Amino acid sequence: MKKIATILSILVIALSLQAQAQTKKQKTKPKKAVSATTTTTTVKKVEPPKAAAPKAETKTVAVSTLKRAATVTDDYYKTALGVKFLHGISLTAKHFINEKGALEAVIQYRHYTDVGSEINFTGLYEYHGKITGANGLRWYVGGGAYAGYFSSDNDALNDLNDDSSNFTFGVAGTVGLEYKIKGVPLAISADWQPLYIINGNSGLATDNGGIGIKYTF
Repeated sequence: MKKIATILSILVIALSLQAQAQTKKQKTKPKKAVSATTTTTTVKKVEPPKAAAPKAETKTVAVSTLKRAATVTDDYYKTALGVKFLHGISLTAKHFINEKGALEAVIQYRHYTDVGSEINFTGLYEYHGKITGANGLRWYVGGGAYAGYFSSDNDALNDLNDDSSNFTFGVAGTVGLEYKIKGVPLAISADWQPLYIINGNSGLATDNGGIGIKYTF
């Protein structure tokens, strides 16, 4: 009986030691790490749309337009047709080839009492300059060529001269003033156009020129 009690005591002690060992093992067993999933949220900075830069305006202006603008500023013109009086009557046509230079053609009819009549053609290049403080008023000078034909009313004089002697030619000059009326398509002028006749009764003729009025456009 005593021997059985001893065996039971040993078994109890063994079971007790085993239980303590299992308890200690459980305490020392490492805990599983808790995996934390970190979600990184990337916030994209949204910048406000940039205002579109204003497009530079491209201004294409023809040279002729610029010249025309300068002309309009001073109320000038490009082409003109008109008449001129004083020494007979003349038809005139004038055209500007640039801001200061113009070509003018003059056809003149002139009658001399009891002598005869003549018809002349003059072609001129004229250079124009502004007059400070007087918008629309310009001076001009120039020169060119002249040709004319004289027809006599005197039969005796006609018998002495042949047709070839009635034809004259030479060089011409001009100097004058011209005023373009502002806001009205009209220009008035006053000039002197001396001639130097080369053939026949050669010499200087100073009685040419006159007062003119032109329609401008």
